[in-house]
Amino acid sequence: MFSKALSKYNFLRRNEFKDKSYNLSSLELFEVILNKKFYYKKNIINFLIHLVFFSLSILTVIKCKLLGIKKANYLIVNNNSLEDIRSKAINSELNVKDYLNIVRSQNTKILLKSFFYLNNVISHQSIIFFSSLFVIEKKKNFKEKFNVIHKCNKNKNKIYLLIFKFLDIKKFITIDDYREIQNFIKICKKLNIYSICYMHSRFSKYRVSLKYGNFNKYIVWSDYFKKKLLEINPNYKNKVIVSNFRKFRLRRNNFKTNQVRILYFLDTMMDTKKVISYLEQIKANEKIKIFFRLKSNQIDDKYFINYLNKNNFTFTNKENLEKTVKKYKPNIFMATNSNALIESYLYDCLPVLLKTNNDYSFDLIKENLVFYYSKNKNFSKFLFKIINKKNIKYKIFKKIWLSKSNQNLKKIFKKYDF
Repeated sequence: MFSKALSKYNFLRRNEFKDKSYNLSSLELFEVILNKKFYYKKNIINFLIHLVFFSLSILTVIKCKLLGIKKANYLIVNNNSLEDIRSKAINSELNVKDYLNIVRSQNTKILLKSFFYLNNVISHQSIIFFSSLFVIEKKKNFKEKFNVIHKCNKNKNKIYLLIFKFLDIKKFITIDDYREIQNFIKICKKLNIYSICYMHSRFSKYRVSLKYGNFNKYIVWSDYFKKKLLEINPNYKNKVIVSNFRKFRLRRNNFKTNQVRILYFLDTMMDTKKVISYLEQIKANEKIKIFFRLKSNQIDDKYFINYLNKNNFTFTNKENLEKTVKKYKPNIFMATNSNALIESYLYDCLPVLLKTNNDYSFDLIKENLVFYYSKNKNFSKFLFKIINKKNIKYKIFKKIWLSKSNQNLKKIFKKYDF
């Protein structure tokens, strides 16, 4: 799935979309190839909602100009606490009152709440909406359809360029949202803005927007992730800062059991029918317990939810991962595509990657970081065999999560005047 899409992406970049200006829309090109869908969402309700948020954003920009704010911060907010665990440590060290805070949220209520409870907020979604509002949709061939998306991205880039130029932004910090990094790299380079980016998930060659250009600094979790980043984009040589700002640590499992206790992680683009075929092999085994952790948007996957309910499986999408592990006491993390596969070593668990048509995480197999299951029989035997391989856990934990150096966030931000 992903490997074929990447091959087609590289072919199109060499032949149809050679110009470097298309770096701006590189991720969208890859995702259109992967999903075979073009998304155009415009209606009067969305217009009115975004008109309100866009107007509030304009007022925020004027306010920031009067206050002399010259720093900007891009963040994603998707819950009522207005905190993203991926950015919490970063924002706690920043004086966010001194920043223009660019908030991405697709939830209208949460976005509205952000304007009331966060400082100096502008709505990223509204800027996206108005970037595409007056673009004429051509629905002829693939190139014309994609150029509509690219034109929207260029309009969005122009709006941000105007805002950053008007405020005379000097410093910019962002989570590495692969949908937006090319937008902000281009602006920061043009306006000579000093920029810092920080990681939120493991790196992959399929995040194609990562390989073009660079921010001034990139904060990563460990030496392992530094190596992975440089493999994808050598431009970051001497620009990577290693900081365990998420405070990742090993949490030892002290409970004893002769059961296989699986915490299964659902992710996007899951091959539901194939996963169910694996579950059918083990669901009747009383010595195997399976618990499911869903992403918030997957509660709408009615086909799979009905299957879980029909078979009396336990599933949750509410607790954070640490609480979930304490509650269900797994010794295996299982998925077809999830960051949790490598996070399993933080919780003293072993990761099992199931073979489906989703090959996004197959690089973990080549690195011998996961146990890979691809057969249609003897699944139970496979699971009971691997839970006895306890010696491997700490070895891989050290490889992924421990580093020779670990810089302090406060010192980093002080050094670069953030």
